[in-house]
Amino acid sequence: MKKILAMLGALGLTTTSAITVMACNNNNTDEIIKGLKATDFSTKLYGAKGAEDVYSIIFELIHLKTLTKAQQDEVSNEEKGGFFNAGFNVSFKLAENTSFPLKKDDKITITISKFTDEEIKTYYKKLYNEDIPPEWLNMVMKYQKYVSGNKFSAEITITEPPKEEQNNN
Repeated sequence: MKKILAMLGALGLTTTSAITVMACNNNNTDEIIKGLKATDFSTKLYGAKGAEDVYSIIFELIHLKTLTKAQQDEVSNEEKGGFFNAGFNVSFKLAENTSFPLKKDDKITITISKFTDEEIKTYYKKLYNEDIPPEWLNMVMKYQKYVSGNKFSAEITITEPPKEEQNNN
């Protein structure tokens, strides 16, 4: 069951379609995922060695910047974390002439959006050739509601973190 839950969590990672939603210029602030700012990502992504690092950092920041401490504690275990991550479509695109590992002044565009219920059902069915169990869908939807807003998109310019933080990346 843990493998299935981990794969369900990966659904948020593996659908990296190129959706362009420029939330930073959107006047409808109810739609923007509250708590996330482009500057949150600029030093955290420094030194990212590949896509897995980028996705891991993005989900870490979604947890840290959009959830209360109680919500973080609730979704922090392996199984529930997969349900939380499964509710989001996360994609990124490196700027021209940018490659891994990410370094100072590199540019990366990050797009995060909440999956609709139908998108969750469709993608699960595509992965497993069966319908998502209703209790799993309900848990994904419950955790999605913890995050205010529906989308975030920004071009991030990588900045070098202070020396003491570089050892943690």
